[in-house]
Amino acid sequence: MNFKNKKILHFGNIANNAYLNSKYLRDLGYCSDVISHDYKHIMGQPEWEDSDLTSFGDQFDPQFESESFFVRPSWFYDGSIKNIIKKFKKEKKIFNHKSLKEFFLDIFYYQFFFLLFFLVYKTLIFFFNLNCKKNFHNFLLLHKYHIDSVLLKRIFNYYDFVIFYGATSIYGYLSNSKYYCYEHGTIRNFPYQNNLFGNLVNKAYKNCNHLFITNCDAINDAKKIGINNFSFIPHPVNESLPIKNDKEKINQLIKLINGKEGIKIFHPARQHWSKDYRDPNLDKGNDIFWDGLKRLKENNKSFYCIAIKWGDSFDKTVAYLDKLEISKNVLFIEPLCHFDFVRILKNVDILADQFYLGSFGSLAPKALMLGVPVLINYNQINHSWALSSDPPFINCKSPEDVFNNLNNYYKMSLEELSKASSDWYFKNHNKDIITKNFIRIFNNK
Repeated sequence: MNFKNKKILHFGNIANNAYLNSKYLRDLGYCSDVISHDYKHIMGQPEWEDSDLTSFGDQFDPQFESESFFVRPSWFYDGSIKNIIKKFKKEKKIFNHKSLKEFFLDIFYYQFFFLLFFLVYKTLIFFFNLNCKKNFHNFLLLHKYHIDSVLLKRIFNYYDFVIFYGATSIYGYLSNSKYYCYEHGTIRNFPYQNNLFGNLVNKAYKNCNHLFITNCDAINDAKKIGINNFSFIPHPVNESLPIKNDKEKINQLIKLINGKEGIKIFHPARQHWSKDYRDPNLDKGNDIFWDGLKRLKENNKSFYCIAIKWGDSFDKTVAYLDKLEISKNVLFIEPLCHFDFVRILKNVDILADQFYLGSFGSLAPKALMLGVPVLINYNQINHSWALSSDPPFINCKSPEDVFNNLNNYYKMSLEELSKASSDWYFKNHNKDIITKNFIRIFNNK
């Protein structure tokens, strides 16, 4: 089979996973498109990866300013479903007269039953005073998913392979398409929610043609749900490096970092933690890291930490650092686009990732790629099925581990650790491995 004649669609783009995967496939000559739909967060925009941004405004409604010339690729589609369909009708010529007729008949069918149900609902309320609000809310949600799936089905059918990212898998399930799922953490929580959304995600994962798993611990949930067709695929990392090193705003920050004494730590993980309840889908265990730094300070060890100002627990973290009396050792900055992220990584001693899940996403591999040691909670057992060798992480599962490893940091063989880090990345996690895994699965289906 001449696979390069096949068309691939990635639907959903949280954390730019779809954008990077599609970009790497296109670099090899494959026809690969992305529909981001209406996801607007800054970290799901192509500019976040490939434009040297100077500012972006609101995280959830970004306005970009950049030092580099970047044009959003034509194969990346976002906005409302209506606008996406207009673009496809113009560019792909996939909505001919016959399919348009079928398209509107399908919409009429769902709208007719919606109106019928609405009349029944109002009748029950009026004559019998029944409380049907919860069921009606579920029906509205299901109706919306169905209408969107009908609108998008013609687009899905245009492609040979459609990969749905996270909870967008619902659209694949409801459109009766042959589809693939890409799991990046959502399987830990969403399929178990006792509501319509959770039930739909569960069914969508269970009925997919194949599940791509980026977080190795998710194999436990895949088996629990009853999924048999799954494989590991590395979380994509942008391997592009900044063309220029001089950038005034970042240079000021780098100068500040270099002027500090002791270990320079970069902690870009989202601030989301709770000592009372650890959410398996969201908790980063940041408090474990902060408690370790508290002990480091009590032991009169110098350190300076750069952290990112984002996450549901950010305000709680600020108060917690005051309580631990280490606020002066920590600087919070706004989220960094890829090129600025790389610039900071090159000027710190170590990256601190997450300290609860025992798994890793894209932050740790990006540091390894650049030869920067990584402090992280890493569960070897959960990764044994997917990785031929463990990453050279500095494993920390408790505040004591964080303290002990940082306290002995300068006694480590740092040059050897740096080389081992980059060697491991390019052998086990690089973009070529990602594209080969996609192609292997598609060729077998």
